[in-house]
Amino acid sequence: MVASPPGYDIHPGYPDNRHLTPAGLRAVQAFVNTLDREHGIEGFATRAGLRRFLTDFGLDGAGLRISEPDLVHALRVRDALRDLFVARAGGPCNEASVRVLEQAACDGRLTVRIDGERPRLVATAAGLPGALGQLIASVQAATDDGSLRRLKACRRSSCQWLFWDNSPPASGVWCSMAICGNRAKVGRHRARAAAR
Repeated sequence: MVASPPGYDIHPGYPDNRHLTPAGLRAVQAFVNTLDREHGIEGFATRAGLRRFLTDFGLDGAGLRISEPDLVHALRVRDALRDLFVARAGGPCNEASVRVLEQAACDGRLTVRIDGERPRLVATAAGLPGALGQLIASVQAATDDGSLRRLKACRRSSCQWLFWDNSPPASGVWCSMAICGNRAKVGRHRARAAAR
C-alpha cells in the first residue's frame, strides 16, 4: 500500500491526521471515506472514480474494466466496511453487511501466505474482486497487530467518518471534538432543554 494520495480522505473543514494512519489501513480509511455523508459528496459517482482510486492505492486499477454492476458492488462493500466500523464503535451490527464482507472475502480468494515466519492474508483473485479482498485482508491484518482499535468511525450518525484516534488511551469517539463532538453536545443540551 502507498501513502494516501492527495485528494483522498479530506473531510472539509476537519482536522487531517490521516498521515498517522498506518500504511496498511490508509486505503481502507480512504475507501470508506470516499462518501462524505454529511456534505453529500460521493467520490465514486462514476466508474472512473473507482478505477482512479484503485490505481492510486496500488490495487491494480490501471486498465481495469469496471462495469456499472462492479461499481454498485464496490459501493456495497464500502458501505459494509463502514457498518463494520460503526458496529465496532458501539453501533448496531448489520448482518446484511457482514454477509457482503464475507462474500467479498470469498470472491477475493483470500489465502494465507507465509513470509519468513509471519503468515499474512492476501487476496489472490484478479481485478476488482482481488482489490476489494485486499482491503478486507488489510482489516484482518490490523486486527491481528492491534492497530485496528485506533481506526474508528465517528460516533455522530450523520458523519461516521473514519478517523485515526491518536489519543494515548485510544478513547476518542469523534472525528473532530471541536466539530462533531461539539455538535453532539449541543444536540444533547437542546434535547434536555426541550424535555424541560
